[in-house]
Parts: sequence; C-alpha cells; structure tokens
Amino acid sequence: MSTFSSSQTQTIIILLLLLHLSCAPHATLAHESQQQQQHQQNPSCDATARAELAHVVVIGSINVDLTVHVARPPHLEETVTATTPQISIAVGGKGANQAVAAARLVQNNSRVVKFVCQFGGDTHAQWLEAELIANNVDVSLSGHHADLPSGTGFVMLSPDGAASSVVVSGANSAWPSDDVELASLMQTAVQNAAVVLLQREVPERVNLAAAAAANQASVPVMLDTGGVDAPLPSELIESVDFVCPNESELARLAANGNRLQSAGTTTTRLEKKEDVVTAARALVEQGAQRVLVTLGERGSMMMTVSNKNMERKEEEEKEKEKEKEKE
Repeated sequence: MSTFSSSQTQTIIILLLLLHLSCAPHATLAHESQQQQQHQQNPSCDATARAELAHVVVIGSINVDLTVHVARPPHLEETVTATTPQISIAVGGKGANQAVAAARLVQNNSRVVKFVCQFGGDTHAQWLEAELIANNVDVSLSGHHADLPSGTGFVMLSPDGAASSVVVSGANSAWPSDDVELASLMQTAVQNAAVVLLQREVPERVNLAAAAAANQASVPVMLDTGGVDAPLPSELIESVDFVCPNESELARLAANGNRLQSAGTTTTRLEKKEDVVTAARALVEQGAQRVLVTLGERGSMMMTVSNKNMERKEEEEKEKEKEKEKE
C-alpha cells in the first residue's frame, strides 16, 4: 500500500465536506442511518445504498512522487548526494490526496468518491490507477493519454522534514481542449453530487468549468488554493463556496489583491491574528464567500461575508463613540 500524503488543509476541507454531506438534499442523516441498518441485515442492499447516496467529486491532479533524502537541497549549479540509496515512490498530487482522504473518511457510509483526473501513458499510470481503485476511488470519468507521461513530483526531503520539489505536469495538463466537451464532462461529474473539491494543479479553465457546472447544479464547491503561485481569477473566487489557503498562500493571494501592501504586510508569515484577519478579509472583498485558512500549530480561522459585515458595523460603532467623546 502506498502512503498518500495529506496536509492539514485537506483534512479540514474533508471535515467541512462531511458537514455538507449531512444536509445534502440527496442524502439525509436519517436516510443514511436507515440504509446502513438495512445493509447490516442484508448486505445485498449495499449496491442500492451506494447508488442512492449523493457522491463526492474531486477534480484535479495526480502525480507519482519520487522522493530522495538529502542533507540539504543543492544551491544553484551544485550537485548533492542523497543520504540514502533508495528512492521512495508514492501516489501524490493534491487531487489524488483529496480523493483518497475523502474515500477513507466516508467508507463507513458506503458513499462513492469520484475522481476526475488525467492519466499518462507510462507504467506509472497503470500503477497510479490501480492504487486509487484499491482505495475505493471511482476513476471511471478520468482520461488517458498514451503520448504523455504521468504527472511527476521530484522531491528532496531534508532531515528536518522540509521538502523542496519540482513538479512536471505531464498528463495533468491534457484536459479536453474543446470547451463544450469539457463542460459536458463536468456536468456529468457533478450530477447528483454532494460536494465538489478543487485544487490548482490543473489548468485554470478546468476549475472554472467545474465550478460553473457545480453552480448550475447547486452543488457546493471547495477550492484548495495550493498548487500554483498565481493570483486567483475573480471569476473563480466568486464561483466557489469555500476558498481554502494555508498561511503563506493566504498572504500571497491577499497581496496580489493589493490589500496587504497598503497595510505594510508583505511577508508570507502572518505573525499576528490581526494580519490573518486582514488577509482573509481581503479575499472576501475580492468576492470569496468563505475563507478557511489553516495556520499550522496555531489552528485555523474562518472568515465569511457575515463576519466582515459584523466587523464593519463594530468599526462604525466605535467611530460613532469617538465622535460623541469629542463632542
């Protein structure tokens, strides 16, 4: 069994996912409980239960991660020798990580997790697909490209756990070029779904098409902002229900919106709670409905449109009190 990495961001996304599933129109908790009781009494009911439960959709990347252990990453034009003779091989990619994490978390209620990705034509691709299936992930909507290699991550891991990596997109870049065909694929994937999970290791047009299809079907969308250091298109921000960055991603995204520079905060480390709030508020002002940021050992924080409006009212009240004191 391969080891699938899972970041704190992904874990919290999945927890939110489960909250959405509990109130999904296609699968109430009472209905699921009844189905589980039926399955215990008659295992043949399982196929029916799986067909009726709203499924989870993950649309995104899959890589084969090749990891070597080094004392430190090399400097420019420098060669370093690995500290161990082995190269570890694992299934990676933010999309695959989310799909497997979701499948493991919902396995007790027999819910289907569908992963839409693009496989290459090399031997890695066969192994990647087999690993996903072994982890109860449905890949029936995924594509195959004989002329491209699998997405590949080359990782150098230092003794303190810090990782430096280079990612080759490979088949992750090979989605249907025809917009109508891409839209049709996304509509099929989100039909009767409970939630859609996205990341940014695939072309932006793929996420936009997925979000558009989900919006049309009234399916909630969660976007993990990791995968590329680039501004979020306003169209994508406005079409997802949760924007989920980690601390450094939040700082960069907010800075790209020209909010943090004016506040004098340009670092990717948001030291103070006020800095986190300012950065999250910047994304809300750019159109995000909800911003869920993970802060490592400091936990996490949620900023919503209602939070921002409440803070604005509090600031207005404080200004009024100051004016009265002046009088």
